[in-house]
Amino acid sequence: ELILIFSVISISVEANAFWRPILWMAAAFATLAGGKWFQENISRLQLYSYYFFAATAWHIAFFSGDPAALSAGWYSKTWFAGLIAIVLQFGYVYSYYLHASPGSIALPKLLSFQQPLIHMLRKHHSKWLIYPLIFSVAIFLFWTFDKSILTFLWITQCLAVFVLSIILKESHFRHVALIGSALCILRLFFYDLANAGTLMRAVVFLGVGTVMLLMNWVYGKYKERFLDQQNIS
Repeated sequence: ELILIFSVISISVEANAFWRPILWMAAAFATLAGGKWFQENISRLQLYSYYFFAATAWHIAFFSGDPAALSAGWYSKTWFAGLIAIVLQFGYVYSYYLHASPGSIALPKLLSFQQPLIHMLRKHHSKWLIYPLIFSVAIFLFWTFDKSILTFLWITQCLAVFVLSIILKESHFRHVALIGSALCILRLFFYDLANAGTLMRAVVFLGVGTVMLLMNWVYGKYKERFLDQQNIS
């Protein structure tokens, strides 16, 4: 724990802002692997890997947002590091599903106050993993990309969450996707119509309409999975 605390302080104080989210994710991968390799002694590293993952989500949402532009030196901007960290987050979620075992995490008595989080990770790990990723990406998109295409980017993210609800067979992701889609449509009519140019309005309308058609097609093709979700719940 002292080594990890020292590492956190070092990254926070010494690391350049560009590298910080990437380093948080590197620490998340390292502690996740360490918790599996040394499961008999320090399995709690798996829990600490989630802390690093959550720290990355927070950093991406509130510190990596920077107007994206392909100008000179674009690869050194914080938004580019944020994109790299987001890709690493997807890799972490996949690795967590494959390798993590929250039920095997043991804590010393002094650290037993973390037991409720372990219980929640064991029982609802998809919520605790994916919702921070969803919301951090949504906020990152807000800070980073032009507001004229934001509605299209957000509704595309809703489509991804909708598909995720089919893969994981968890209806709460579908509900979030539908609520997000409804909010995007409201934004389209009340914000984009008033503020975007004619060409951009047409492009966003076409994009949003295409995504909604895709969502409807996915629902029709995999309707039985949604029925299974309702039966399970």
